[in-house]
Amino acid sequence: MRLAYELGFANSCLFTRDHVTFLSLDGISFARPVPIGSLLRLTSYIVHSTSSEKYPALVHVWVHADVVNLETGTEQRTNDFRFTWCIENGPPLKRMVVPKTYGEAMQWLEGRRALEMGSEIRKLRRKS
Repeated sequence: MRLAYELGFANSCLFTRDHVTFLSLDGISFARPVPIGSLLRLTSYIVHSTSSEKYPALVHVWVHADVVNLETGTEQRTNDFRFTWCIENGPPLKRMVVPKTYGEAMQWLEGRRALEMGSEIRKLRRKS
């Protein structure tokens, strides 16, 4: 889990070209156990980016963890992590995610929904 967090952080920093702050963990799915001593392949995707009144940049990141079978080279998905990172001060983000395929468009929509839902939850928490 720590490696997924660090990869999501690094990818967000590279995308925004700035230091980012962790805002939320939007979801974790555990598809299968990871045996001790396994080789993991972690892959990170920036699926959506936007800005808001409070944050000049919000970035939604997915990190997939796959266990690699050393004998066959095959991979099996074990975990999915979804993080939201933000930049608290500075100019608005100039880079935006633009999906090229249907699958990327579906991921982009899911990322947008996650950012919108997170924003609504933060508004409710501020009111109470």
